[in-house]
Amino acid sequence: MKNLRLEIDDEVMDVNIPENFSEITVDKFSKLYLSFNQDDHELTKSIKMVAMFLDLPIDTVKLFPEKKFLEICEILSFISKTEITTPPKDSIVINGQEFWTKKDFNNITVGEKYSIQILLEQHDNNLYACMAKVLCIFLRKRKENGKLEAFKNEHMDRAGMFGQISIEDVYLLFSFFLPGKTEL
Repeated sequence: MKNLRLEIDDEVMDVNIPENFSEITVDKFSKLYLSFNQDDHELTKSIKMVAMFLDLPIDTVKLFPEKKFLEICEILSFISKTEITTPPKDSIVINGQEFWTKKDFNNITVGEKYSIQILLEQHDNNLYACMAKVLCIFLRKRKENGKLEAFKNEHMDRAGMFGQISIEDVYLLFSFFLPGKTEL
């Protein structure tokens, strides 16, 4: 994260700006894409993006000196200039618990497929709106025998925790939704 000091309306504030995808959570990534409208002007998109990543109201961002605003936009430009190509991690440790990535979609269960379908339907087929919830299907604990736990509806309670994962660590899991994909 890059730290930048701003003076806005006679108030000094320090802001932290992500410099790459490893510094952006699943929740922030989802929120970014959900905040844009197709008809938004580029300046409107930039203002929304800066407000979202700096956790500031849009009205506060509108008070930024133009030079500082452009500097922040340049730091955030990786979002539109860079593609996430990092393979999903085999496992992720969150709060001391290890979750393993399910990668073989040739063996998807009816319940997993149904849960994905329901999530997408509940969110107007917008994958960005339910990324953390979909991760509840992709990320599992290992049982003592080394196999991944079976997916159960109560795993959906993990969505809040999975929303805090770096988007870089899991983004390519969502390539499963591309036509013809059955495994990573």
